[in-house]
Amino acid sequence: MLKRIIIILSTIACLASCWKTNMPNNENRLSSIPSALDTSTIAILPYDTTDSWVFKDVKPTSLTNNDLEFIETTLTVAWKEYVLAEEKKLEEFNAKHPEYRLKHHKEDFAIDLKKYKRQYIAILDSNGEKEVWVNCFCAFTGESWKKEIVFVDDGGACYFNVKINLTNGKYYDFMVNAVG
Repeated sequence: MLKRIIIILSTIACLASCWKTNMPNNENRLSSIPSALDTSTIAILPYDTTDSWVFKDVKPTSLTNNDLEFIETTLTVAWKEYVLAEEKKLEEFNAKHPEYRLKHHKEDFAIDLKKYKRQYIAILDSNGEKEVWVNCFCAFTGESWKKEIVFVDDGGACYFNVKINLTNGKYYDFMVNAVG
């Protein structure tokens, strides 16, 4: 029973994507990244207009230095808000099921964004607002991530993604992969 509850909580908290698609590479997109950002951990991938799984009815666009800096700040905020929401879910669960008294381990939620590689796909939506899909991962070998979107099953907090509306400054669809 406890295992089932843990699986249910993990499923509720995390959704996993599980397929790969090839995207063309454009190395010179990295030339405008601010020097404060580690370009060895960032890949700006072009939007593939033939595949609308991330965004629908959009046009590709580019990212400015200000966009890139805002993305970094927003990732930190999004992660902190995710952790607070997970802690609240755990407290609510424990209040309803005191017989289990599940604990969360701080190390499960303590991440260092500097250790994550990132993939960005920037678009203009149907309202002309600039958005970016950010895919983050901490355990990936090889260089294919600079050309292809990384999708994995499970992996927990090592894999997460989010959409950020750079026009209105809000993020949405924050998803952390399930624990396998």
